[in-house]
Amino acid sequence: DNDYLFVIEKHFFFNNVSFSCPDASMSAIKGNHSNQVVVKSCKFNSCSVKSEIGSGGAILSINCVLKCETSHFVNCHSKKNGGGGGISIALDQNVEEDVVITNCNFSECSASFGGGLFLYSKADSTNVIIKKCNFQLNSIIEFSDSTEEAPFI
Repeated sequence: DNDYLFVIEKHFFFNNVSFSCPDASMSAIKGNHSNQVVVKSCKFNSCSVKSEIGSGGAILSINCVLKCETSHFVNCHSKKNGGGGGISIALDQNVEEDVVITNCNFSECSASFGGGLFLYSKADSTNVIIKKCNFQLNSIIEFSDSTEEAPFI
């Protein structure tokens, strides 16, 4: 998958990593049905989905236990019809642990829906906890009417 620096399908831990994508054509992390992705004290600057239609400017989490703590998302973007300029989380099945986003800052991020963070869940027994996060100057970009509903994943 050439849209992401890291595609995680098992347990992985990022600590104090700085992701900078100045040409705005690369997203940082895709958690794809993995046991757990932990992101702690990381910085994401100018990350963007490469594909014309895509979600998760910095992080895309699909049916994955995501733990994101004390991280900063600045100027990250999804493309048209994409969700979550900083983080996009899609759960269409239950995962083993809670998904937790805590003490994170989302600034100047944009997407068609969920400028800073987007969550889509059909999982009935998975908790998603977002606490002590700061959202500043995030925005919504134009949504194309070419599809009946938004592509969440």
